[in-house]
Amino acid sequence: GVGALPGLVCSVSGCTEVCLTDVESVLPGLRQNVDSFAGSVKASDGVVQSAEVGCRALDWGSEEELKAASQRPFDIVIGCDLLNSEGNIAPLLRVIQSVSAEDATVVLVDSVRTPLSDKAFRKEFEDGGFILKDIDSEAFDPLFHHANIDATLVVRRR
Repeated sequence: GVGALPGLVCSVSGCTEVCLTDVESVLPGLRQNVDSFAGSVKASDGVVQSAEVGCRALDWGSEEELKAASQRPFDIVIGCDLLNSEGNIAPLLRVIQSVSAEDATVVLVDSVRTPLSDKAFRKEFEDGGFILKDIDSEAFDPLFHHANIDATLVVRRR
């Protein structure tokens, strides 16, 4: 899948540490993708500065895993295609609250949500102490612009 792609791009774009998460059952494939990517990146001058990329299980319903993940909150959190069900909204909020630093930048990118699920997403996150700002897809590179993509910047209310 492409779920690892944003994190892998971050690993060669100046981030000092990257941690990719998914459910336990897909970690072997995720690790294989990370290893393949690391072996294929080359800069024009032959020098690639790349962050260490870790992979870990993160079951949104596991208190133990959320507690472990919250021990080292991240400054940047990127989530892709996580809101494919309204039932994911509250668990995702808990994950974002657990893994993001107080001043973190959080970007969530999804296929277009239904008006009802988008309203539920906004209410849940705003009630959870976050401010949501839509990222205008017209600002994306034309190669990546698509009318069915929603990108949202999520920041903690101060």
